[in-house]
Amino acid sequence: MPLSDEESEQLRRDAADVGVDLTERQIEAIGLYVDLLLRWRDHARLVSRRQTRADILRRHIPDSLAVIPVLRDRTRIGDIGAGAGFPGIPIAIVRSDAQVTLIEPNQRKANFLREVIRKLGISRAQVSEARAEDFVPAQPFEAAVSRAVWSVRELVAKATPQLAATGIVVAMKGPSFKSDKSENSATDLVEFGFNVRNTVHYQLAGGRERVLLVLERFT
Repeated sequence: MPLSDEESEQLRRDAADVGVDLTERQIEAIGLYVDLLLRWRDHARLVSRRQTRADILRRHIPDSLAVIPVLRDRTRIGDIGAGAGFPGIPIAIVRSDAQVTLIEPNQRKANFLREVIRKLGISRAQVSEARAEDFVPAQPFEAAVSRAVWSVRELVAKATPQLAATGIVVAMKGPSFKSDKSENSATDLVEFGFNVRNTVHYQLAGGRERVLLVLERFT
């Protein structure tokens, strides 16, 4: 069902809180995406049944949108381990100028992502049904993003072969990464030729803390 006026206005505010101004058309597209996700979630095991429509609209969507200001004018973007489409589908909806590739090895999830792209008419988004470590893009990505559960080091290892020389990796994390020794090692990525450019801290509904860890190659 379409977003209610209240849902639309709340989504607009939540997006603005993470630095994104949504148009009416983008809000409508996000609403359709959420409807498709709820319709497919049991078949493709996309999100837990405990996740309500409000959870998706107030947590998963704004969290995905928070990446967009970090991407700036980068137009070749890879979502590694796309799953249910976070953050790749919201990125593709807002950044219609970008070529967004959603990399997802699970067939059912990949089919869901294809259906979303078809229904929403996102002409510059595509799905690669492959493991991240096996995928080679036709053109290297300018940015690789991921909301998957890998450690930062694992993500960088998977993303490096797909990146352009000036490409960045954006790891989407919760606050626990600061106390996780494997995540703290993100500041020591010399072996991969990366360093931490910056971190972006923000909050979602209910005060949930999130962090974007932005990594770049040595210059």
